[in-house]
Amino acid sequence: MLHLTADHGTLGNEEKFRKLNDGIWEFKSFQVRLLCCFEKNRLIILTHPFMKKKDRTPKSEINRAIQIREETRKKRG
Repeated sequence: MLHLTADHGTLGNEEKFRKLNDGIWEFKSFQVRLLCCFEKNRLIILTHPFMKKKDRTPKSEINRAIQIREETRKKRG
C-alpha cells in the first residue's frame, strides 16, 4: 500500500486507506493502523502505528499524529 501511495498518490479504497481530518490519513490492515500525512514533492510522513480497539480512531492518536507532523515540519525548516 505504501508503494502504491508513493507512486500514484492517495488510494481510492477506503477499506485500506482513508482521510481522518486535518491532513492526517490512515492506512488500515485489520486492527493495525498507521497514521501519516503528505508533504510537498510526494513525501509521505509516517507518524506512528497503533492497534485499534474500538470502532473509531481515538482522537488522542490523531492529535499525536498532528503533533509529530508539526515537529517534523519544524525540523525540516
